[in-house]
Amino acid sequence: MNKNNVFPVRVTLELTNACNLDCVFCPRQKMSKNLGFIEDKLFYKVIDEMAEFVPVALVPFFRGESLLHPKLVEYIRYAKEKGIGPVQLTTNAMLLDDNKSRSIIESGVDFISFSMDTTNAKDYEDDRVGAVYDTVVNNILRFIDIRNHD
Repeated sequence: MNKNNVFPVRVTLELTNACNLDCVFCPRQKMSKNLGFIEDKLFYKVIDEMAEFVPVALVPFFRGESLLHPKLVEYIRYAKEKGIGPVQLTTNAMLLDDNKSRSIIESGVDFISFSMDTTNAKDYEDDRVGAVYDTVVNNILRFIDIRNHD
């Protein structure tokens, strides 16, 4: 709880339940709900409410791949403008190109976690169907390079 003991100190907000991968261990395998994106109105309502109780951390991720959401960066910026933080993002990094990397860094995100659970390319690709190990590693290394040098 936060200083008022009436609101959580961390909120996980699923921006999308869609994903670009089909991981064998993911609970999405059992999900029967339609795929989609959070509505703008709901996102802004939740962030505005959170802003009344800062400090509150935001995790814009649950089962889906947040980089699929076309307004991810806009949403992060809005949350940061409202004093929300830290903002903690998780991604499988398959979609992380230079433009997305720069935009995410510039959005003010405080923490980013990359979903890598092995350094064995075959195991990685077998478990994360649709992923390309070398692409993910290169995207992560490029993200770090952009963060450190741009």
